[in-house]
Amino acid sequence: MVRQSPDPLPDWVDFSNFIILGLKAGVILIIYILPIFIVAVPLFILQAAGSDFEGIVALLLLCFSCLAILYSVLFAFILPVSFGILAETDDIGAAVNPRKNLAVFRLAPAAYILAIVGAIIAGFISNIGVIACFVGVLFTAPYALSIQGHLYGQAYVEASNAA
Repeated sequence: MVRQSPDPLPDWVDFSNFIILGLKAGVILIIYILPIFIVAVPLFILQAAGSDFEGIVALLLLCFSCLAILYSVLFAFILPVSFGILAETDDIGAAVNPRKNLAVFRLAPAAYILAIVGAIIAGFISNIGVIACFVGVLFTAPYALSIQGHLYGQAYVEASNAA
């Protein structure tokens, strides 16, 4: 979708490139989630240790939770942009560049907001598989991820066309 190919489904001839691109997307996820872990892990260790500062640790965890919610909202807006840039350029550095991400997002904010809402709805659909004795997850989770990826691609194409 992002590469504007007339044949939107790729050939499965070079499967290793798909694996490498997926690993790069995983690296992007780790880069974005790393700040949360750097702050959360020590706080949870302090809480589990049961130190004399339980009240302070609880207050810090509460403050951290509020910041984590704000960060996750920002993360939800940046991730589709980063994946689009990665799909087009195949460059992790460009995909995690905050200025480039913000510039691309500003080109089509409505498209990205719709993509995020669609991804949330797809996530709810994938939870139906959990209700169906967990067996349905094997079908609904990949379907939800394919919907999410397609929506992210559409948003990136709209932003690219606006440029």
